[in-house]
Amino acid sequence: SRVTGTLTVGTANTYTSTVAGQVVQKTFSGTAGEQRGLTLSGFSTSVSGATLNVIVLKPDGTQLTNNNFTAAQTSPTAFIVDLPVLPTTGSYTVQVLPYAYGTNNQPTTTFSGSVLVSADVSATLATNGTATAVTLAQAGQQARVTFSGTAGRDLTLYTSSVSMTGLTYLNYQINRPGGTYLTAGYCYPSGSGCALPLYALPSTGTYEIVFTPYPTATSGSFNVQAWESSRVTGTLTVGTANTYTST
Repeated sequence: SRVTGTLTVGTANTYTSTVAGQVVQKTFSGTAGEQRGLTLSGFSTSVSGATLNVIVLKPDGTQLTNNNFTAAQTSPTAFIVDLPVLPTTGSYTVQVLPYAYGTNNQPTTTFSGSVLVSADVSATLATNGTATAVTLAQAGQQARVTFSGTAGRDLTLYTSSVSMTGLTYLNYQINRPGGTYLTAGYCYPSGSGCALPLYALPSTGTYEIVFTPYPTATSGSFNVQAWESSRVTGTLTVGTANTYTST
């Protein structure tokens, strides 16, 4: 029979099968619009090199996502699955089972490992230069930082104090009000920080910055700042010096 249980978001849970080919499935509660991730770590299989499936089922029983992995992909660095935005409210099922295809004998394996359902970190960013500290405490998390922008004004985004174990670089994507893509960039942990100017914001509303570490099995912290400004204008007279001052 299948091994069943309940998952708590943010708490690791052990998945162990005791019979070859057994399915282990556990559920977590999700709300429409939430962003979740899966972190699979420390898996072992009785058949060396066997491939496993991790499948997430929506409340209606249809698949949300389906990924293959091996135990070697879960240690020492975890295997991360970034789930799509949850489409409905209800009980989601996370299944782990041996991968079966054609004459593949890997269903004969048993397995054990840790599964963590992670929630993205949310924060609000002021546009007057006040720093917002962001901490990703669990592997697989993203940070979603929002700020209010005004159409036609310029904004400078600055990321600094990046301290994340094993980080190669920190990706960030900026989405317009309504969620469509505006621009993207990345920041290396070395150096004093990374600045990204956004000239003439396209609309007024709430913008979202999505920070994703690479590799995704990374945790740590960083600071974000933003300055929104209107342009200083004036007239130049040929042959006369003019002072340019930003505030």
